[in-house]
Order: sequence, then structure tokens, then C-alpha cells
Amino acid sequence: GAEDLARQLVHTLDPTQLSQAMLSPRAPTDLITGNRTELADGDGLVPLPLVFRGRLPEPFDGLMASAQLAADEVAGLTPGDVEALSFTRAPKGLSVGSFDTDQREVLRGLLDTYLRRLPDGLADLEVAKLDDAGLDALSFAWAGGTEPDQPHYYRLQSSRLLVEYDNTQRDVNHVHTVWRDLTNDFGGDALADHYRHSPHH
Repeated sequence: GAEDLARQLVHTLDPTQLSQAMLSPRAPTDLITGNRTELADGDGLVPLPLVFRGRLPEPFDGLMASAQLAADEVAGLTPGDVEALSFTRAPKGLSVGSFDTDQREVLRGLLDTYLRRLPDGLADLEVAKLDDAGLDALSFAWAGGTEPDQPHYYRLQSSRLLVEYDNTQRDVNHVHTVWRDLTNDFGGDALADHYRHSPHH
């Protein structure tokens, strides 16, 4: 659902809407926000060697660096693509306020694939926040191809909600996705705090 409904949604866009939603004709090699505990304007893709919040010992660091270089070569991102795809608190892409009734219905189904992963009580609370005004506050952004088996990425974002989806790795057969509440985010890094306060462990 997270892939099929998003593709269905992008196929409903008229040319003007699609031009506003399309951040780049090339998809990033992973989620832009990565595994950052806090997000800031201008954040870009976290290179694979840095995903572990500290460099791995060799030969693993070199293997990660080589994997990132190979992925970058396949993706072919330009500096303009990197800038267009970067995270900003102000949502990028197409305002959902321009969606017609059918597009909004597909969008609700897409959001449900994320929010209904939560326990029922929590899911109901999150869904309730997405009334018509909550939907209108969202923007929908896309990067990459719009057909099956083409590398692609999308983002749904408001001042509160962030959904990212990326399917580019392993010949478009390896999905990464995340849902975050930007006003009540994960924050903190428990493992780093543990190491700071317990240096002997």
C-alpha cells in the first residue's frame, strides 16, 4: 500500500500538479532524514559510513563507503537534485489543498498505511488530527520514476507530520520508510547518552 497508493496518487496529478510535486527526476539513494534524532533545514542524505553515528572499523568503513559510491553512481544525482531533495521545515512539493475529492481519498488511504501500524487507540488519535484542515496543511513531493520498477522516493509533510519513502536500493527491491511527528519527535539518543554517562561500558 505504501508504494501502490503513492504511485496511484502521483498518476492522478495533472501536469501542473506533477511539476509542483516533482522535486527531482532522480530519486535519492535513501531517506533524506536518515536516522537523525533531530532535523534541521538543509539536512541532506546521510552517507552510509555515517549512518552508524560513528565510523566503523576497517574493512567495514571502506565497504560502506564503496557501497555509497556505487549507489551514488547509479542514482546520478546532480548538485541541483541534492539541493531540491534536502529537508526543510517549510514543506516542499505540491500542497494537498489543491487536491480534488478523488485525490484526497487516495491520500487518506496512503496515510492509513502508516498510521494504522500504530496500536488502535494511538492510530485513532493520529487519524483524528488529519481532518480536512490537517490534510490541507500537507504537501506531497515525489522524486524519480513514476512507473513500477523505477527508483522512486516520496515525502508527505506538514509542520507536524513527516512521512518519507524510498525504494531505490537492490534494483528497486528494498524499501525504507518512516513516519515522524515533528512536534513530538523521537529526540535524544539513548545509546549516546549511555556512553557519555557510563564510559566504562
